[in-house]
Amino acid sequence: MRHSFLAAGIVKVKDITMFGVGAVANPRVFFKTIRMTYVAKKPTSITASTVLWEDELFVPVVSETSLSIDFGGIDNVTGQFESVGRSELSLLPLYKSSRLDASVELQHEDEILGEILACGKLSMSLVFLFQGPSNVAFPRDQRAVQSYLPGVGTL
Repeated sequence: MRHSFLAAGIVKVKDITMFGVGAVANPRVFFKTIRMTYVAKKPTSITASTVLWEDELFVPVVSETSLSIDFGGIDNVTGQFESVGRSELSLLPLYKSSRLDASVELQHEDEILGEILACGKLSMSLVFLFQGPSNVAFPRDQRAVQSYLPGVGTL
């Protein structure tokens, strides 16, 4: 039996910019939830250290508390995606305020040294469009919730 869930809302991701990265062939950003992967495809602008996408991605969410982010490029010879760096972005502040300008540091594990290396910063604007049932309140409208930090601001 296959289960399906109604989306609680949509996370709109836009104004995606990658800073501090060298030359990457066919750069892409993947946003992954538990169920699906969404990709910002062809960049609008590429300079020596900045890549800009004007894509607007619409990511349905049910119970996700974070997005996994993977930045890299498509190899011209093999056509395979090669990751340059990864990070996680908490969605809890977005659910609280409905809008969020976020930046995450991307990291890459050096396979030879086994060290975690910083490889750039990804910034984006997020908007949460609540689509839950009419008898369920948007998280920011709950009077008993002031914070999503454990043990802080709950009554």
